[in-house]
Amino acid sequence: MSSWRLNKIYFEHTSDTIAIVNDRGKILYVNPSFERVSGYDKEEIEGKSIDTLRSGRVFIDAYWNNVRKLNEDRNLFRKVFVDKKKSGNYFYLDTKVILYLSTSTGDRNYILIGTDITDVLDQTQRIELLEVELEKANQTLGTILYRSSHDLRAPITTIQGVLNLARADVKDDKLLSYLDMIVQSTSRLDSLLIDLRKLSRIHSNRFPAQEINFEELVKGILEDLSRFVPINNINVVVDVKVSRKHRYSKYLLSRILRNLIDNACRYRYERSSEQHTVTIIIEDVEGMIQLFIEDNGRGIKDEAQERLFEMFYKAEAVSNRNGLGLHIVKTAIEKLNGQIEFSSTFKKGTKVKVTLP
Repeated sequence: MSSWRLNKIYFEHTSDTIAIVNDRGKILYVNPSFERVSGYDKEEIEGKSIDTLRSGRVFIDAYWNNVRKLNEDRNLFRKVFVDKKKSGNYFYLDTKVILYLSTSTGDRNYILIGTDITDVLDQTQRIELLEVELEKANQTLGTILYRSSHDLRAPITTIQGVLNLARADVKDDKLLSYLDMIVQSTSRLDSLLIDLRKLSRIHSNRFPAQEINFEELVKGILEDLSRFVPINNINVVVDVKVSRKHRYSKYLLSRILRNLIDNACRYRYERSSEQHTVTIIIEDVEGMIQLFIEDNGRGIKDEAQERLFEMFYKAEAVSNRNGLGLHIVKTAIEKLNGQIEFSSTFKKGTKVKVTLP
């Protein structure tokens, strides 16, 4: 009797979960215990990716960090895997991952022998394991987000350079109009990638605190915004009432203020008798910093206000905006353990309040 048939007899009758996975994460075999614990039938899971268990990232992390190092001398790796059943509930497998090299082809396969420890773990231990896996997933997502936004900007920058050269040489008005449309589209894409990098940086980094000069910070933001928004035509009122020294991440604070001030300046409501006004108040209240940014601009419709901080949500179909600005603001505020409140009336204006401990 072949070794595989002997092993399969053991696999079919053991109370341990058994799964065989190839080097690409494809599930080749699961035993009855695996079906019972996971809730999946063999037909539903064999031949599928390990992602079927919604733990593919865990497997890949384990592979690159540990499993890839397995060889004939060191062919065992052990880990507690946090997976999801077909029902959506979590289950926890204390798993031995054993390297199995095919003698005929040399392919690397892995035998995952798991003991269901779900009932053994108390609630605290389960939460700790979930937090570890969530942190790994967040780190991976942050890396993917950063690398994709970084690597995509290089060819876009090249395209923009070529477009500028072409626009200088082309004389045909129709062709120039086409080139202008391409320039606008690439600029929007470049802006999106820049904002994705900012979001990735906020999620994945810890930022050192430093003493903040609020007057200088706001002045620098307004000077920078003046390159994109006609601030000279806006009545900007700045009132800083901070007597104590406060330490925050300058990067995060700049992201918050810049995006909020940008919105307040940009979304004006044209009136014949009233100038567009943006009021920026920063004050020290009981040891906390409160930021107020108020404008008499277009305001926000009631139906849009609940979704303002969602990624890619745009309250208005403005072509040159990507819907990430307020999401970045909210993420940066949460990083500083702060809170944001806003009130807005359509065609009358918006007031935003940010409180930072």
